[in-house]
Amino acid sequence: MIVAFPLPYFPLRKRATQFVRLLHFSVVKYVNLGRKLGRGTRAAAKVLSGQAQNAAASAREKAPVIAAQARELAEHRHTVTRRVSSGTRGFHRGFWKPFTRAVRALWHEVTGLFFGIFALFFAEGLYRVRHAWKFGPEHRHFVVYSIMTVLFAYFSVSAFVSSRRSPH
Repeated sequence: MIVAFPLPYFPLRKRATQFVRLLHFSVVKYVNLGRKLGRGTRAAAKVLSGQAQNAAASAREKAPVIAAQARELAEHRHTVTRRVSSGTRGFHRGFWKPFTRAVRALWHEVTGLFFGIFALFFAEGLYRVRHAWKFGPEHRHFVVYSIMTVLFAYFSVSAFVSSRRSPH
């Protein structure tokens, strides 16, 4: 129920009256709307409750069938997993192992080449100071060049030997 109070002198009295009428109409309209929605909500709740009970009953009936399907799916997944793992093993044996062997041999040959280049560099320095092998101002350089030449020649030869020794 809306209580209307007399409005004091107000230049926009006509608009104010229209607003009060509109407010009264809106309140009445919302009350009727609420009643209608309440009835509809109760009816929908009854329908949904019945459907939920029917769905629960059908789920109880279908549970053994679904469990059997789940077991079949698990077995299928297990066989697929086994096939994929055997396929990856075949890929490893057929491609990856030969590829890594070839790359390893190539790596040993390249490092052997670089060690050989360094050995040649130190051998050239050794040749320059060959006259100071016993005594002289360049004797210390002669010793360093000879040690480094032998060391890098050993690295080069061992790299090529390990390249040839890698399993084929």
